[in-house]
Amino acid sequence: MTGDDIRGMKFPRAWRGYAPRQVDDLLLAVARLLDAGFPPPPGTPPPGEFATILRGYDRQAVDRFFDTLARDRALQPYPLGAASPWGTGYEEPQPSDNPGTGDRQAEWRSIADLPGTRLRRTSGWTSKITDSHGQVLMTCHGKTLRIGATGQVLRNDPNGAEIVDAATGTPVLRWIGNHSYHRARAVVLGPGQSWLRFPVQGSRLRYAVMRALISRVPRSCGSGKHSGTWLKPSRARTAISARKPSV
Repeated sequence: MTGDDIRGMKFPRAWRGYAPRQVDDLLLAVARLLDAGFPPPPGTPPPGEFATILRGYDRQAVDRFFDTLARDRALQPYPLGAASPWGTGYEEPQPSDNPGTGDRQAEWRSIADLPGTRLRRTSGWTSKITDSHGQVLMTCHGKTLRIGATGQVLRNDPNGAEIVDAATGTPVLRWIGNHSYHRARAVVLGPGQSWLRFPVQGSRLRYAVMRALISRVPRSCGSGKHSGTWLKPSRARTAISARKPSV
């Protein structure tokens, strides 16, 4: 089953069925997962995942479809014990991150102790991301992004939840999940079965620290792991600390 198959699914309507918007949103996330080269989710939606409305999608038809997806997943090879971007975004409990000490000034001063190269985002008519030497790494104007080193132009397509090459339309990054209700569930799907999650810590938005943790499905030759830290001090300023830890 492909992402296009998922997007093309149509369910009959029934009395007291599942809320169509919730089902469609989950199906779109599954489609993006398949488009990025990952297998289907390992299980079916838990009870209560979809609200019941007077006239919605037939519940039995929806349940049968997700059962089929789960069977397809069981037939696809996937490294035993490998983490799943779907689990990060929709199923597994979030890791216990430090919520912050409550001392906002101390939290912000601790940024100086973080290792790695710091990047800064400045806002304006055209936003820029620069390194510690002031070199522009990326510019953003509206939905258009330009990579400084190569000149590659990308386009942000929020409706499709992806970033594509502006010249070819080829997806570069996709994302599933979101950050809401004190839950950091957004996951960015990259090439080569890699993905990023963004845990947040800090007692206030102004002093919050968002880390970018990169994972990759292990191959027989080994696995690569990277991590970085995205710091959001206030308003439109963003600093980033990136590093590659020893594995």
